[in-house]
Amino acid sequence: MTLADRARTLHHLLRSPGCAAAVAAAVALLSLATPAGAYRIIDVPTGQVLGVGQLRLEYKRVEDQDRNAYRADVGLPFGIELQASYSKLGRGEDPSIGAQWSFLRGTALTPAVSVGVQDTGLHSRGSTTAYVVAGMEVGGGTPVVRKYLPHLRVNAGIGTGLLRGVFAGAQLSLSSSLQVYVEHDSRSVNGGVAWSPAPRVSLKLEEVWGKPAYGVAFNVGL
Repeated sequence: MTLADRARTLHHLLRSPGCAAAVAAAVALLSLATPAGAYRIIDVPTGQVLGVGQLRLEYKRVEDQDRNAYRADVGLPFGIELQASYSKLGRGEDPSIGAQWSFLRGTALTPAVSVGVQDTGLHSRGSTTAYVVAGMEVGGGTPVVRKYLPHLRVNAGIGTGLLRGVFAGAQLSLSSSLQVYVEHDSRSVNGGVAWSPAPRVSLKLEEVWGKPAYGVAFNVGL
């Protein structure tokens, strides 16, 4: 297909009723959305979970791997979060389900602590991951830390499966709309930057396993 053919196809798609309906639905969702918090760094979980009735939606594209990943997390009562994702890598598919329970919600002086389990490949053997993770925001302790690192959140945990061993990560909010983050998922170091053009949306640029990636995420209040 030539570039002109692709342009004509895109033009017809944008003029179609289905596309208009999809845009209208997206606008409706965004009008209900709450700020897109970082309850997972990239592959590393954090001590936080979504609040009751929050739905987090995310799409990610890893270019060099021809990988498209879709993820949805929902917050339930009693500090429980249910997770589902689907990745398409070339001709392969990788569905995933999981759950995380925050049994210590955390305060200004104590960390939030969660336990979780995830099957990161329902058709693969030995793919079940279990973990415990703690995280808290640094900056509430001393005036110096509050001045230079006002919104730094650190997380660390230990797990099995794809998170076998010790993992850790940090998220630093440089402003109300810009955040940088880095993680070690027990096998590789990943990092990225997230920019929020609106309070409810995050656009992401990342390096995952040495590969460039980009994506979008937002939270919907149910």
